[in-house]
Amino acid sequence: MHEILFGLLGFVFRILSWLVTQVIVSFFIEYLPQKFFGYSFYEKETELIQERMELLKKEKWFKPYEVYFLEITQRKSIQKLILKVNMHEILSSEEKRIEFLNELDRRLFDLNSNRKTSLN
Repeated sequence: MHEILFGLLGFVFRILSWLVTQVIVSFFIEYLPQKFFGYSFYEKETELIQERMELLKKEKWFKPYEVYFLEITQRKSIQKLILKVNMHEILSSEEKRIEFLNELDRRLFDLNSNRKTSLN
């Protein structure tokens, strides 16, 4: 009788330990790389980037950059720039807008210097 009870308890213990191991392994595989290596942006940041891009698309001075819209939304260096920048200053101050566009140009065209968007 005791052998059956111990066998059943051992079976339950193995199943519980397997489940705990699965949770821990999935934590290490999924969460930690995102946290420490930046594999993906948080959903909140992605939504903020999309909102800011929609604001920029409405501006007349941003029209030459619409050709590169997909690239702008996918490149991490440009995403960081868009998150870091103060949108109110860009929309209201011409000086800040020029700084932003120069930095955007630099980040967009650092890989391919043949492309041009400037109106100059």
